[in-house]
Amino acid sequence: QPLITRGKDAFVRYSGSAPSSTPPKNFLEAGQIDGGFFQGTAMLAGAIAASALVPFEAQLTMLTKTVEAFRYAGLSRDAISDDVLLTDYLRKNALAAQNVLIASPTFYFLFSWITGQSVAVCCARAITGTMRIVPFMGFFYGAFAILAPFATQYYMKQGGTTYEESASTANMALMLGGFVFIEAIVELRGCGVLFTQMTIRCSPPSPPPGVFVYFFGGSNVLLGSSVT
Repeated sequence: QPLITRGKDAFVRYSGSAPSSTPPKNFLEAGQIDGGFFQGTAMLAGAIAASALVPFEAQLTMLTKTVEAFRYAGLSRDAISDDVLLTDYLRKNALAAQNVLIASPTFYFLFSWITGQSVAVCCARAITGTMRIVPFMGFFYGAFAILAPFATQYYMKQGGTTYEESASTANMALMLGGFVFIEAIVELRGCGVLFTQMTIRCSPPSPPPGVFVYFFGGSNVLLGSSVT
């Protein structure tokens, strides 16, 4: 039996046959075509339009001012040069956000399929889930691009370590210091969980072999409300 089918059957057995929320009344609800979808779509369309319509000289000017803002805030060129700042932080995080958006439709399609949705609903959620996470991914990678160089500089000065070692330590400290929770919110929103449903609870019992989606937060809310 294919792995996806085994995982789907195990998930249904684990989450139970009775959903914890009201079944969707129509395709719009089943496909999670809601305000979050339209907000994310508008933001992504705006970003694409800006990159295509704003003249290159204006983009270069804004990039130069961004680098100057980092210097004004205290980021030293001795610790992190302009080239490193642009390449390792601004460009790398922008590409990471782009890669996540490209990969997300496949992820949300498979998640919906495993939770027992029809192909049409899976296709809809592949798009709506991806658009819904746009604001949060923008905040996640934008904040990381801003904070990571300062954190790297801090560890370089405090520990006397190399740039590579300090950058690795800074990334880990930022993730464990709060970004991991933002990442959890991103995935929960992409899977259709509302903010009102994101409550702190004890983790559910360990799922049987084949269930590999519980790590999104181990939330009973996720297993119930978001898969109807």
